[in-house]
This record gives sequence, C-alpha cells and structure tokens, in this order.
Amino acid sequence: MRVQGSHGIAPLRLAGRGRPLFGALFFLAAVLLLAQCGGKKGPSVYADFSGEKALAEVESVLAFGPRPPGSEGLEKVRVHLEERLQALGWETRRMTFVAPTPLKGPIEFANLRARFGAGSPVDWEAPVDVLYGSHIDSKYYSYKVFIGANDGGSSTGALVEMARVLAANPALAGTVELCFFDGEECFVQYDLRDGLYGSRHYARYLKNEVDPARWPRSMILLDMVGDADLGVRFPPNGSVALRDTILLSTEALQTRKFFGLGEAGRAVIDDHVPFLKIGIPAVDVIDLDFDPWHTPADTIDKLSAESLEIVGQAVLHHLENHLSAALKLEAEKKAGKAGP
Repeated sequence: MRVQGSHGIAPLRLAGRGRPLFGALFFLAAVLLLAQCGGKKGPSVYADFSGEKALAEVESVLAFGPRPPGSEGLEKVRVHLEERLQALGWETRRMTFVAPTPLKGPIEFANLRARFGAGSPVDWEAPVDVLYGSHIDSKYYSYKVFIGANDGGSSTGALVEMARVLAANPALAGTVELCFFDGEECFVQYDLRDGLYGSRHYARYLKNEVDPARWPRSMILLDMVGDADLGVRFPPNGSVALRDTILLSTEALQTRKFFGLGEAGRAVIDDHVPFLKIGIPAVDVIDLDFDPWHTPADTIDKLSAESLEIVGQAVLHHLENHLSAALKLEAEKKAGKAGP
C-alpha cells in the first residue's frame, strides 16, 4: 500500500491518538439505529477470537518463506490456507487470472475466496453483508529477503482465526466472505496497472459479471494489524459509517485508545480502493506507523498476540452489533444522492 497526499505519494505521518469528534448528526442517527438493530442470531463469538491462535496462524504462513506473486512460496501458502479453512468448515474457491507486470511480465495471480458451507452448497454470487479482505503476497525484492510478517502476514492470520470463531455461529458466518488477495504489492509504483492486482480483478469481476444486487454490501480490509505498538488509523478514503461504527465497538471493548483517524488528505492506496471505486462501502483497518515496513526486519518478533486480539475482537464485535446500522446508513446516503 501507499499513502497519497495532495502532492503525490508521500510517507505517512499519523494524527495523534486522541478521540475523534463524531459528527452530531451521524452520532444521533447511529444511536437511534443501534437501538433498533440487534445482533445476528446465534452465540456471540467475538470474545473467542484468540490473539495467540492468530499469531500461530501467522507463523504457519511465514514458514513458507517469501511469497511474491507467482512464486512457489505463495502457492504453498494458498494450498495451506485451503486446507486450513476447509478443515474449519469453509468452502474455498480460487479466482485465477493472468495480468502483465512491469518487472516480471505476465504472471498468473489467484485470489482465494472462502464462504462458510458446513457441508451445504455455497452460492458464490449470493450477496453477503461484508467481504473481509487481507493480502497474502509479500513484496517482491530481487536483492533482499522480505517475508512481511506484519505486512500481509498479520492480517492473513487474523482472517483465519476469524474463520475459526465464526464457525461456531453458522448463521453469522453465512453473512460474510473472506478473501485473501494476491498481488496487493506493486512491483515498481502503484498505478492503474501495477499493484492491487487481486482486488482490482475482483472489483472488475463484480462490475462486469455480477448483478449489483448480488454484490457484497460492504468491504472491510485488514492490513498490518499485528504491530506490538498498535496504532490503527483509518485512512480518509473510506466509509465513514463503517469507520465510526467500528469505533463504537472499540468503545464497548475499552480498546478505543488503539484506534484513530489518519491525516486528512492522505489517502491510502490499498485493496479497499477498487471496491470504493465501484460503489461498495469499504474501509481499511491499518496501522502504517511501523518502522520495519518493507524491510527484512518485518519479522514475527515485531508482532503481538495482544494487538491481533484487539483488532480481531473489534471487527467481530462490529459484525455482531453494529454492521447492520452502518449498512442502513450507507443505504440512506445512497438513496439521498439518487434523489426523489
């Protein structure tokens, strides 16, 4: 991912970790909606998300070494994830495509989608309330070894742990899709043809081949969520309704101090962007204040099980308690733009 300011791509400087001021109108609307919207049926699962288990999933991914697109390491990771998810009751499907790259020529990419089946057939085009995403590739370097423990690894481990706990509530699990994107990292510089390969392909598939009524209703991306010094900052290019309702969950869980807002005008180029571009509300749950970013020092010793647990529980608490309110707010905003 990259951070884009008014003068192009620039390093990120994060805003302070204070409490953002909710817009009074939004806050009132959220309170009224939340009073009407209960959680999904079935047992609550958010508290079962284990940071230790998520960290173990990260470690299992890193065991395959660097995983740039088209590599043997990445293919081994995909096979591992397929086996792991299927053992948890999830059906998986690859979304394979070939795309040109500036350094390596044409490469075969493959996103890995997962939906909860538990023995029942999965309708891969049925609408889900939310698509949770993580990229599984590590950035390609010809001159250094980079495994991306936090950058790609942490969010992948978090999604697998989410799959484990969601399996205990099939009704809730049936409202989501997990997607492990290939090719988030650019080879040279992010532009319309380099970087975000998997998410751009998925969004293009939806736009060209799927009735919008059957699109995911929202998209929540996790990226770099394992830093021991956790400081998630929501980029300004994202759904305000999703962002602010996730913050409501952090308030409930008393982890609000770990979450805040990125600087205004500093858009983050990440896998949520292609979904925003086609009109799907999306948000990036990301901590970019990470010194080992894109260096060989991005290793598992820089991660914390506590950080993974804080993020995983917040996202799942949001799914159980606040996502329906966010979707209703987004639908009302869209209807208002359409006019009478």
